[in-house]
Amino acid sequence: MASAIKDIHIPFYFTTGNHDRSEQIKHHLSSNNAEVLSSKLNTYRFSVGDHHFMTLDGRGPNEIDPHGVISLEQMDVLKKELETGKQVTLFIHYPALPLDSTWFDENMLLTNGTEFHQLLASHKEQVRGVFFGHIHRSSQTLVDGILYSSVGSMSAQFLLFPDQLKPMFESTGQGYFNIVTIDRGKVLIKNQSFANGQELYTLKTE
Repeated sequence: MASAIKDIHIPFYFTTGNHDRSEQIKHHLSSNNAEVLSSKLNTYRFSVGDHHFMTLDGRGPNEIDPHGVISLEQMDVLKKELETGKQVTLFIHYPALPLDSTWFDENMLLTNGTEFHQLLASHKEQVRGVFFGHIHRSSQTLVDGILYSSVGSMSAQFLLFPDQLKPMFESTGQGYFNIVTIDRGKVLIKNQSFANGQELYTLKTE
């Protein structure tokens, strides 16, 4: 991946997923001079103006996969970040709270997602959003004033029905990405497929 993106002159920031290894990401993929917050985990912070962005590393031991977990070290780092009073947006691969879909809620969440959420809710005026992946589906959830938003997969999309007892793929899923705009008064999330993104880019540049 490093060679594929080296000529794209925009900043890239990477979170660790359940198929990744943090040490490899830290070694091979630059996070554009972000402030490293853990010597071992892929946890760091970067700023745009006075707004802070933080990436958390939810990759736990293989025994709990596909669940994730936020280490005690990271919970402490996050608590100190929130105590600064700065506005912060968070990125993590794993969902924290139930998604109203049986298989996903039993298998895909952070094991300490409730504790994580309670910490964020106690500083809800500062937290602009928590952005995650893992479920191969775009979703938005607002709980106790905290926005959680996932992005669709670059490949296959999962279905996410309430009584679903096993993972099932959507037959028409395309590669998706989100365009997220954050300002002082709002957070705007737009879900796009690669095809539509190309069409928008073409319209803009012609």
